[in-house]
Amino acid sequence: MQFQIKFSKSTQASILGKNYTDYTTFMGEFNKLLWLTYRKSFAPLLIEKNKVAKLTSDAGWGCVMRCTQMLLANCLRTVFTPSSSESQHTMNIRILNLFDDDKRNITQNAFSIQNVVEIGLNEHNRMPGEWYGVSKMNEIFKTLNETYNFSTNLSGNMLG
Repeated sequence: MQFQIKFSKSTQASILGKNYTDYTTFMGEFNKLLWLTYRKSFAPLLIEKNKVAKLTSDAGWGCVMRCTQMLLANCLRTVFTPSSSESQHTMNIRILNLFDDDKRNITQNAFSIQNVVEIGLNEHNRMPGEWYGVSKMNEIFKTLNETYNFSTNLSGNMLG
């Protein structure tokens, strides 16, 4: 679906806190964004310790999770620039791997839906398939960051 934004001197649009008044520049930045959306066919989700649900899709209930993942991924893209020996594409792949939905309990995939649901279940009594609010996702991502020492690994081997 194609959409058109009409810009004028009084019109501006924002992406991650940066304002744009020019359509071409805005669309250039818009097209660089990393997108995370509903998925299907990922590994079944935990419903209690060592038990899995038959849920292999987050369609219909994972919107806040995906929005939180997408916001974090794009913030990381803004904060971390690729080293001189790698491209932005390679850096984007490294960032996106943090959200690999088929992995659980691995630092390189710290923010996977598997880990989000496990923390949601164990620490916040949220079952997979339930709606997770924004404040709950903030708490869960904070826990994941602390659990996987993500912030200390960002500048190390994980993201180069």
